[in-house]
Amino acid sequence: MTSKTIEKELKLVIDRDSYYKIIQIANKNQKLDIINQKNYYFDTLDYKLQKSGITLRVRKEKRELFLTLKIKDTSNLNLSFVSSTEFETKLPLVTLQKLTETPTQIIKDLPDEGLEVLKSLNIQLSTLKFIGSIFNKRYKLRLMDNYVFELDYTELPHNNVSYELEIEGITTEEQCSNILNYLSNYQISYSVNTMSKYNRFIELIK
Repeated sequence: MTSKTIEKELKLVIDRDSYYKIIQIANKNQKLDIINQKNYYFDTLDYKLQKSGITLRVRKEKRELFLTLKIKDTSNLNLSFVSSTEFETKLPLVTLQKLTETPTQIIKDLPDEGLEVLKSLNIQLSTLKFIGSIFNKRYKLRLMDNYVFELDYTELPHNNVSYELEIEGITTEEQCSNILNYLSNYQISYSVNTMSKYNRFIELIK
């Protein structure tokens, strides 16, 4: 069964020191659980999905597999937070190898609404390829009421790593300001990031 959500999040790039400082702050009042994730990305050879603001990935998390089609809302790029429509389908774990070897098999698991979006952009689904994968280590933290803070350490191609903080549940610029003020009070260095992990991945492999 496929779920559809509108995801709104503030995405921040942080440095290594800030990453460990956040862990130290969170460790004072909550149990920290690490979620290991591996993202497998799919696109056309000319990266038509990426150029259209779309991420198509399969994520392995623990013993579960999820197919996600993520479509970025480009109607207002002046906002600090990023809004996306996300379709997610749980897949049998055994399908992972089949999808990476025969990427067009992914089409049958995409929801009709997502397929219509891709067709409207003239994306030839028959040309889908497995592009590559990244490893991500995630903490889900409660640092402020009403928000989920996702703290990520990501291993990217050519021995690159990134540290990122994503805050979900954002709907206004005022909320963004409150969160940024909270981080500044703890002297956490950050910069607002509108680039997805997939875009950074593509930049490194081109």
